[in-house]
Formats: sequence, C-alpha cells, structure tokens
Amino acid sequence: RIAFKLAESIVAKRNYFARALNVAKTAVELLKTYSAKLALPRFEERYLKKFSKELEALEKVEEEKFIKEMVSKYSRLAPTFNPKLYDI
Repeated sequence: RIAFKLAESIVAKRNYFARALNVAKTAVELLKTYSAKLALPRFEERYLKKFSKELEALEKVEEEKFIKEMVSKYSRLAPTFNPKLYDI
C-alpha cells in the first residue's frame, strides 16, 4: 500500500524534478503518519521536520536554476560526474 502511494506520487508529475520532489514529500508525510508505529527516535523526527522544510523551499526553486547549481556543485565534488549521462 505504501509503495503504491509512492508510485502514484511519482507518476502524478510530468518531469523528473517535480516527480522527485513529489515522491519525497509523500515519503515524509507517510513517515510522519506512521511514525508512532515505526517508533522513530526523536532526532529522526526532528530530521523529518527539517527535511519537510527543505522540500517546501525546493517547491519555490526554478528547476533550471536548481539543476545548474547541482551540476556545478557535483562536478567539482566528483570529477567523474558527467551530466550528459543523465540528459542534463
């Protein structure tokens, strides 16, 4: 059931950025919903809140700008990273 909800959230959007953002938000919501059953430690609950805020901020970011920033960052951190392999 959870996997189905995650899959639905992926196919509900048209591009990779929107799909990734949507599935991440769905995953966070599911983790919050089931956190009592999962017995998450407090620090993990704090990280869920932090991650949720980060996702909200990403909703306001332009996809093209985000991609350029990430390509620049990871090209420096991982010299073998080739954006063309990812159609970027």
